[in-house]
Amino acid sequence: SPLRFSKTELAGKADSLEIRFEVTNGGKREGKEAIDLFTSDLYASVAPAYRKHKRFTKINLKAGESQTVRFVLYARDLEMVNLENKTVIEPGDFSVQVKDQEVKIRYRE
Repeated sequence: SPLRFSKTELAGKADSLEIRFEVTNGGKREGKEAIDLFTSDLYASVAPAYRKHKRFTKINLKAGESQTVRFVLYARDLEMVNLENKTVIEPGDFSVQVKDQEVKIRYRE
């Protein structure tokens, strides 16, 4: 199902948001699904990694079964190392990706 965010803006280093979505096994057999969450900094002062792997879960679904998956993304998950070799979170736009879905969020201090 589409990604549902509790909010799309993080305000300060202690903030967090929740991401929820449904996963359904449309097949005729029981199966496992690995789900990864990635973030990308859309405008950074240095060129960080294109995508950063932040969360992972593996679920088991019976045929036709659905399950809600929940991830919490913390502002500190958006940290990077700047030119002064300091860990910082730069205010701006970020992308959150799960499978083929992508949602933009914003961080501000």
